[in-house]
Amino acid sequence: MLRLKECSRCRGDMYLERSPDGHVWVCLQCGKAVEEMFQSSRSPAPVPVRQGTARSLALRR
Repeated sequence: MLRLKECSRCRGDMYLERSPDGHVWVCLQCGKAVEEMFQSSRSPAPVPVRQGTARSLALRR
């Protein structure tokens, strides 16, 4: 699933990625990662996970 121009850092497009801890929205342009948190049954709201990009977080594991 894609969200166009949703990244709060660069206004880039975000895609939904599955992880062992749940689902994470990742920006295609800058790599910012936010965890998906459902606030209502209609629309999921991205919530910041931690500092760093998805790529740098993956390298730490």
